[in-house]
Amino acid sequence: IGNLEELRFLYLESEFFNSTIPMSIGKLSNLKELFVGKPGFHGSIPTTIGALANLEALKIWDTLLTGTLPTELGELSSLVFLDLGVNPSIEGPIPTEMGRLTMLEHLAVRNTPLESPIPDEICALPRIYILYSLPMECQCCDYPASDNQGSAPGSGNR
Repeated sequence: IGNLEELRFLYLESEFFNSTIPMSIGKLSNLKELFVGKPGFHGSIPTTIGALANLEALKIWDTLLTGTLPTELGELSSLVFLDLGVNPSIEGPIPTEMGRLTMLEHLAVRNTPLESPIPDEICALPRIYILYSLPMECQCCDYPASDNQGSAPGSGNR
């Protein structure tokens, strides 16, 4: 997959996959969107994902991936949309390094057993306006815990 350097969109969403996310994913330097979903994916999120400097949307949902979120997610400087929902075996904290994602507008972590609370570094991002926090706590969000979506402080309640 690493030889597809001009690839801009990659959607790997099928229950028929029985694979890991390859380490060579980081060689896709022009990739704008990466969607990985369905239970056929296992292993961990490769650290090489941090090399995708042009990535704007990352959706990893409903997988059997395990382990923690790599700190290298904080290197995705163009990232606007991040959905990590419904990954029952990804655990641990959300890396504080993700506070460097200054373009990030949407973060979804519903039904993924990450450690609470969502780090203040993420809530302080200048463009963030929606945080889905099921089952997590978000002490810096300006909505009640029962809503589980809303605006982060400083976002103008968009």
